[in-house]
Amino acid sequence: MGFVWNDHHIEMGIDALIEITDPSTGRGLGAYVGVQVKTVLRYQAESDTEFSFSVDPNDLTYWLGAKLPVLLIVGRPAEDEYFAVHVQAYFKGPEAAGSKTVRFHKQRDRFSVNQDWQRRLHGVGQTFTRGLSWPPVQRPEILKTNLLEAQCPESVYSGPTGFTDRRDLIAKLKTTPAAEVHEVIIKEGKVWSPMNLADPLLGEGIVDRDKVEVAPFRDLAFHADPAKRRYAVELLQLCLNTRLRREGVHWIKDAEMYCFVPNRVPTSRISRSVVSDSGTSKQGVLFPTFRDSKLIRCRHAAMTAEFFVLGKSYYLEINPTCFFSSDGRQKHRRHEELLQRLKILQKQRDYYRGLFCGGRSSPEPRTFFRRNIDT
Repeated sequence: MGFVWNDHHIEMGIDALIEITDPSTGRGLGAYVGVQVKTVLRYQAESDTEFSFSVDPNDLTYWLGAKLPVLLIVGRPAEDEYFAVHVQAYFKGPEAAGSKTVRFHKQRDRFSVNQDWQRRLHGVGQTFTRGLSWPPVQRPEILKTNLLEAQCPESVYSGPTGFTDRRDLIAKLKTTPAAEVHEVIIKEGKVWSPMNLADPLLGEGIVDRDKVEVAPFRDLAFHADPAKRRYAVELLQLCLNTRLRREGVHWIKDAEMYCFVPNRVPTSRISRSVVSDSGTSKQGVLFPTFRDSKLIRCRHAAMTAEFFVLGKSYYLEINPTCFFSSDGRQKHRRHEELLQRLKILQKQRDYYRGLFCGGRSSPEPRTFFRRNIDT
């Protein structure tokens, strides 16, 4: 038709602009039409003369709110046929009021290079003098959160005990068949646990079994007394500790964080398989540093974790971090300093990665980071 087609490389509902030109001279007239192209394999509700196309409600709101005429083109590329309507004019009609469907007439709306469509576009073209603007379009967003909803135990058991110190209680439990039970606390002269305290596996002398009481865990977790709610949080924390120990993740009291601790002195990097939506990959969990074949420190994958309440549920907030040890277990004397340096280097790395991602990358930043992170 002799008009100018300008692609939108980044668009949210308008594929391109058509600039209307004078057919006799080719001179631009400063009038524009927005175009959105939709391709389909087959038409909806097709007959010999008509077919339908269902419009996304968000797209329709976007087009009708634009200060620019929008041409919707629908077609089947395999058959090289296209049909078009002026969106604002079509949905102003009484037959389309409140509808989200465009009914195309195959003869009237067939889009092709001819004087009929050339005249139509001349008639709807919008000049820049009236201003071009598009309303904000609603698009779904993915929220990634570091909150995990806690699945609380069903019940909590409590019973009188002669123990006053939890450490003595744990030492006693280690002599029983239930040696791995750690989810117990002592409050108000009673043992509290999500485990059945009347179970014979706990052995004798732990609790008075005849006086063991059972209640829903949620009653304790959402008790009117804040002290009782803290009992529930402490038990959840102990349940978490037990679960993480299966993965080699332990609570480091001095650093107040959980970290991966190997069963032996590390001699090389350790990785674990991680399953995500995109598949399975290897994730490094421990990075030893050697000097003259001697282990001088290790960097462990670690996290801080805290339970808190949102509405009627408990959530675990997880924040990834690192732990530095001198031998794979003991906290390094320069742990805080090394952690601070690592955070600074990670920020710099993210900065340079963003700085050079748009063009040809220089080797200097990558060399800089590799050298400094190793150091």
